[in-house]
Amino acid sequence: MIAAIAFGLALLEAQSAAPRRVAITIDDGPVVNEMSDLGRFQRITNGLIGSFQVEKVPVTMFLNERQLNVQGQRDARAAVVEQWLNAGFELGNHTYSHPSPNKVSVSQFLDDVVKGEVVTRALLEQRGKQLVWLESCTAGTSRPTRTGRLQGHGHALRVDPAVALRYD
Repeated sequence: MIAAIAFGLALLEAQSAAPRRVAITIDDGPVVNEMSDLGRFQRITNGLIGSFQVEKVPVTMFLNERQLNVQGQRDARAAVVEQWLNAGFELGNHTYSHPSPNKVSVSQFLDDVVKGEVVTRALLEQRGKQLVWLESCTAGTSRPTRTGRLQGHGHALRVDPAVALRYD
């Protein structure tokens, strides 16, 4: 019995010594459903960025650019997206308006993908980076559906692997 306990403690110690890494992906960023109050939009962003920086957590934020197109607030909302990059985080495209690729045509979906990267791509390219991540709004579908609908249509974005893990 004592040998079993000692073995268990040794096993726990060995597991805790192994390095662990966590990365966070945020969907529907920068702030879900805040389409009117710019101050709240900015406060939520500042809180998220500050928390992730303190904890030194790598983050990729998947952006719905529809959230940036609020009359009289577009530039200020784009500046919020810049804050994520300034903090060292990655950005990905989560389409403009979050359509399901299973409910619209391929061309409609791809149009929404392209429309959803206008600000993001420009901000990344200003920093010498490329937009490479796509979260494709396909909860509950199979991986071949997600990736297959984008293949052969001239788009170079990669589907977020966390989504493949989550739903496959």
